[in-house]
Amino acid sequence: MVRRLSAEDLQHQIEQERLINRITTLVYQSHDLPSILKQTVHELRQFMAIDRLLIYQQQHGMAPTGFGSAVPRGIVCESLAHAEIPSLVELIHAGKLTITAFDHTPSLSFISPDRTPITAELILPIRLQTGIWGLLVAHQCSGDRIWQDEERQGLQQIADNLAIAIYQASLYAELQAEKSSLEEKVLERTQHLRDALFLAQTADRAKSDFLALVSHELRSPLTCVIGMASTLLRQTPERSLPEEKQRAYLQTIYDRGQRLLAIISDMLDLSQLESGQTVLNSSNLVMGDLAAQLLQEFASSAEAKQIRLSLDDHLHYHETTTHGFAADSNRVRQILINLLSNAIKFTPEGGNVVLRLWGNESDIFLQVVDSGMGIPLEYRSVIFEKFQQLDFYRRRSYDGTGLGLALTKQLVELHGGTIEVESSIGKGSTFTVHLPSQIRSAVDYARASRPIRAAEGYGVSQHILLVEQTEELANLVCDFLTPMGYQVTWIADGETAIGHFDAATPALVMVNGTIGESLLLQLKEKAQRMNDPKAKLLILVTEDDRAALEELPQLRPLYFLPLPIGAPEHLIEVVGNLLMNNPEN
Repeated sequence: MVRRLSAEDLQHQIEQERLINRITTLVYQSHDLPSILKQTVHELRQFMAIDRLLIYQQQHGMAPTGFGSAVPRGIVCESLAHAEIPSLVELIHAGKLTITAFDHTPSLSFISPDRTPITAELILPIRLQTGIWGLLVAHQCSGDRIWQDEERQGLQQIADNLAIAIYQASLYAELQAEKSSLEEKVLERTQHLRDALFLAQTADRAKSDFLALVSHELRSPLTCVIGMASTLLRQTPERSLPEEKQRAYLQTIYDRGQRLLAIISDMLDLSQLESGQTVLNSSNLVMGDLAAQLLQEFASSAEAKQIRLSLDDHLHYHETTTHGFAADSNRVRQILINLLSNAIKFTPEGGNVVLRLWGNESDIFLQVVDSGMGIPLEYRSVIFEKFQQLDFYRRRSYDGTGLGLALTKQLVELHGGTIEVESSIGKGSTFTVHLPSQIRSAVDYARASRPIRAAEGYGVSQHILLVEQTEELANLVCDFLTPMGYQVTWIADGETAIGHFDAATPALVMVNGTIGESLLLQLKEKAQRMNDPKAKLLILVTEDDRAALEELPQLRPLYFLPLPIGAPEHLIEVVGNLLMNNPEN
């Protein structure tokens, strides 16, 4: 039997369809989820004459945005019929109400000392593909109410539309986030390309400037040298310059020659460093002594500009630790010379230049502080680049090729260290260098690119310590032994080699007999202490030196390898026999 609708019911159904259509249109036309939820709850409550209507979110990860921090967790929007109906939001804020939602059933649990009166409740799920996102909750707080099927169906249809709005808003938010991320990546990539173009243009311009600068730096002293040398050569016994002038000419020629040599040396050093051909020759180094020596060398140039040159040496009182620090003394000296010469060059008369040192046996810090003009911020990113002689300095007619700091940075990084600069315009600059000790690495040769299988009975991967000052002989030994699977560590300095036993225990120590009796004994004792009483020293000697060493009973048993080394097979056989405890020499 079909139930006939009254005019009032028909009008109500039409109004409900209009409401659903408005909400559907709003969902598809807007991405503003907070506005959609608020407007829907407000209009739906009014249309259905509900005392309190709210949306409760219980699924994490898809919370709507835009509600602000005042909205408590769970309830995202609420609409009340009049002021006498208590607001659940306010009760939660006041700590008088706690709501617990259940994940698998559309229901709420109220835990409160002041339970809010609810005479009728209708709870419908808001479902997404991931499960129940939240609940659409209707409360009747005054009088009884029986929820009709039409009301349930209408509310559920609204809840389904809200689910579409929520899912659509989440997708839109993801798209916006991805768009923003892509825009940032595009901007970042564009900036990288601009930077690369700028660097390429700068490098090209810098090369041209550098060639012009080097041409000037080479031509000026050469012109002076050639002119003065020509004048001296034209002298005759009848027409000669006074002795004082001759000496002044010779001194100028010498100074200009040294300047030319320094320029050429910097260029060659930088070229070798960039090609990876530079090898550190590390040895124990007392930084305080080196620093004091350099300050004496720069004393005259500093005095000429009335610059106060001083040493702040915190290492002076820690000689036991500084003697354990290892580095390439010539390269460290070169680093300090470049930094000190720059500091004096760019510090005006009456200024100050301070060299500071501190550290221990594993790390050393060098700091050169000046009271010069400082370096503008826009130039600090390029001062360590090669071919840079900054316009800021060039306008003041300072000499130099712009290679000093580039070379210094390369030398610092060759030691595995870092260099940093801090500067203030008109107050000066501070260059800080950190150098780690090289004692544990010295020079460690890599194995051959195609290792050869060692002969049967030979100790594959056994560690051999080679103590040899001559690079050519050391290269020869390493080239012979590394293809056979031996790990060879070359150290040029005997004292550094003794410290190497703390980092690794070699199976065999090969040492040049010219190293001296004292160091030979120390190496023998150290090897026996760190390895075993039968530890061996293979001494590389000429026949003339061998006779003298055989007279030392402390070194026995003695194992010799005659110099010069002939066929590689002989060296490999001797080493193999020693490591197999079967010496035959």
